[in-house]
Amino acid sequence: MLVHLIQKRLQQQRRDELLQAVTESREAYAKGEVRSGTVADLLAELDS
Repeated sequence: MLVHLIQKRLQQQRRDELLQAVTESREAYAKGEVRSGTVADLLAELDS
């Protein structure tokens, strides 16, 4: 029973972390801080 409770708490913690990441991503997108491109574009930017 204790293991079950711990598992449930860990699952909820992960859900909360995912929700926070989604919220931050949506805010960044709304602010125009997100760009799209290909993998080649990303690699080229990382090399520069």
